[in-house]
Amino acid sequence: MTVELGKISTRSERGRRNAAVKELRDVGATPDEISARVREYRKRWPHLTLTETALVKHWSALANPDDERRVVMCPECGLGFQSERRVGEHMANVHGVYA
Repeated sequence: MTVELGKISTRSERGRRNAAVKELRDVGATPDEISARVREYRKRWPHLTLTETALVKHWSALANPDDERRVVMCPECGLGFQSERRVGEHMANVHGVYA
């Protein structure tokens, strides 16, 4: 995971990393599977920060590249979101545009 997510320095970072590693071990995740799902996460949500917690949270969905959950882009600024609703909320709150 260090290769994919970088080094950790604080105790709380180590705790989150260890919890994620334990969950991935419990499901039998291999280094190749982790790399593939990290790539899929970054493809789906290029503007979102990938964390250990996010990887584990979306682990099953990331196994299926054809999963319908894709990035929905804000037409004003190009940020990516997980749903049309979130784009609408973002546009209203940040850009003052209401649908």
